[in-house]
Amino acid sequence: MPRPLNGGYEVLCSAVVAKTLRQLQRRATRRGQGKSLASAFKQIGAALSKDPNVVGEPLYRLPNLYLRVRTVVVSPLVISEDQPLVYIKSVKLLSARS
Repeated sequence: MPRPLNGGYEVLCSAVVAKTLRQLQRRATRRGQGKSLASAFKQIGAALSKDPNVVGEPLYRLPNLYLRVRTVVVSPLVISEDQPLVYIKSVKLLSARS
C-alpha cells in the first residue's frame, strides 16, 4: 500500500473504536487521567503515522493479509493495530495507579 504524500502512514480506526476511545476519555477524566489519556493518544498517533514498524511490540502475523498485529502502550492507554495500513483495532485504559 502506498504511503500518503506527506511520507507518513494514514492512521485509521472504526467508529466502534472511536466510540470506545470517547468512553475511555470520559472514564479517564473522572479518574483524573483525562489529560494523560489525550496526550498518550496523540503520542501514539504521531508515532504510528511516522513509522508503525518500530512502535510497540509485535504480537503475531496474518501472512495471507500481509499484516502484522502490534500492541502499543503509552500509559494510561493501550492500542492494538495492524500494518502496513495502520488500523487501530482496540483501545483500553490501564488501571489507575494506587
